[in-house]
Amino acid sequence: MRQFFEKTLQSSQSEIMSQNLRTQNKAYGIFDVPFLVRLIEAHKNIKSALDIGTGDGSFALEIAQKLPAVNFLAVDVNANIISQANSMATAQNIKNIAYAESFFDRNFPLKTYDLIFTKFTLQHTHDIQTFINEVHRRLNPGGLFAVIEEYWLDTMLEDKVWQGFRRFMLKTYKAFGSNPFVPRDLPSLLQKSGFANIQSSLSMNSPSTIGIDPFVDLLRIMPGHVKVLAPDKYVWEDSFLNEMEVWIEKSIRTGKIDPPIPIAHVTAQKRSSSS
Repeated sequence: MRQFFEKTLQSSQSEIMSQNLRTQNKAYGIFDVPFLVRLIEAHKNIKSALDIGTGDGSFALEIAQKLPAVNFLAVDVNANIISQANSMATAQNIKNIAYAESFFDRNFPLKTYDLIFTKFTLQHTHDIQTFINEVHRRLNPGGLFAVIEEYWLDTMLEDKVWQGFRRFMLKTYKAFGSNPFVPRDLPSLLQKSGFANIQSSLSMNSPSTIGIDPFVDLLRIMPGHVKVLAPDKYVWEDSFLNEMEVWIEKSIRTGKIDPPIPIAHVTAQKRSSSS
């Protein structure tokens, strides 16, 4: 949800946002980190990488820590959380990553990279095709674009509370003018921008795959994130959240059901100059 909020957030709000994003990245990172690390390790020519919409920076920092031969630049529009991310990298003595306050659009510097990646950003982008076009311009020939997005088209479980959770998530996306179905459309958008070797897969983030506590934390963070940082767009009903808490104890913690949050992993490659 990192792009739901403007760069004018107060420092106290930014700290809450950073804490929530760290919790989110820790849960989803069980699949997302290996996905990106394997991608980079499989392409030995990757020496430079750009992370667009880095949020609190913890995801990019973990990748950089595992791949010291790659130089990372991570950007976000929120100055406060970028400052916190820089402090985090300094404290951990990770020298192959830099953070910068920046908005990615046509005016973003035209330096090129071997890899550009973005996590939970495209769903909140108003003109996705232009965004992808600009990514394409900033990749070296043969460079890779990797996208990680939540996919709320189908939660694949017929459960009253779980379907209610999905319904409120879709209402939240609508309140912010965001598109929860980007993974469905992304392959064709990438193709229109000239990308090749497009691949898409889903990881299923459920209590059995990422752990009960991380999954429950995700459920609680999503409505809480909006309530604190953008109360004018808060659509969740207290009665439903109370029902969900009972459901967590009776259905999730007992192992009665195993609801998944699908995450799309999409990659594409810029054609080489000889193609």
